[in-house]
This record gives sequence, C-alpha cells and structure tokens, in this order.
Amino acid sequence: MLQIQPDISKNKRVTKKSDALIVRLLAERIRSLRMKKGLSQEDFAERAMLHRNYIGKIERAEINPTIVVVHQIAAALDMDLPSFIDF
Repeated sequence: MLQIQPDISKNKRVTKKSDALIVRLLAERIRSLRMKKGLSQEDFAERAMLHRNYIGKIERAEINPTIVVVHQIAAALDMDLPSFIDF
C-alpha cells in the first residue's frame, strides 16, 4: 500500500503540491484498472454512467473528481470504495 504523506504547512493545510500528487495517483490507478479489465474509455464511461470526455480528463489528472464520482468509478470496476482507494 502506497503511503502519501501530505506536505503540511504551518497553518496545517494540505498544499496544492500534495493535492496534485493524489489526483495524479488516482488518475493512474483508474487508467491501470480500466485497462486491466480491457475496457475502452467509452465502454468504461458507459459503465460508470459518466461522459467519456470526463473519464479522459480524470485519467489525465486534469480534474479532481468528487467522492461520489470516485464511488461510481469503483463500482464500474466491480470494486467497493475502500478497496479502490487503498493505494
């Protein structure tokens, strides 16, 4: 399991740098799991009930999906949310 240590500033907030790292790692995990299932972005988007362009943006780490969207993605990969985000 990969441990992400956020970069905490003096005011105890997570920095943009650590946010970007988490988004990138999530993007890589989604793409990897989708490809292991042999799904195109279009087929995967249909299973997740999301637009294929939105899936592309998530996989390129261009956007930070909400937890609800992450749950939809996990379900489309036949995974429960805790297992999916345990990376």
